[in-house]
Amino acid sequence: MTQGERERITAYRDLIALFMTGNLIAKDFQSRFLNLFKNDPGISGGETYRILESIFEEVESFEDDPSIRSKYYTNEDQLRSALGILLPQLDALLFDSLN
Repeated sequence: MTQGERERITAYRDLIALFMTGNLIAKDFQSRFLNLFKNDPGISGGETYRILESIFEEVESFEDDPSIRSKYYTNEDQLRSALGILLPQLDALLFDSLN
């Protein structure tokens, strides 16, 4: 993993951590994550891409407004739960890249 990839993964990790710790509301997290993901120059594939794509799918399925949320969309608690599973996977990638 290159230094640039580590820096980009760290940017995702830090953004998710802000949301998970309650320092960023879900709607703002969604907007910032989608902007970061869509403007990412690219991760070289493999496990990194798989994890980020999974996170992207969870974030994109989040709907803040319960009046328009269908069974295909997630609420804030569901998003937080999914990210709670995926964040340690990002952490493991960063840890493994340092060894």
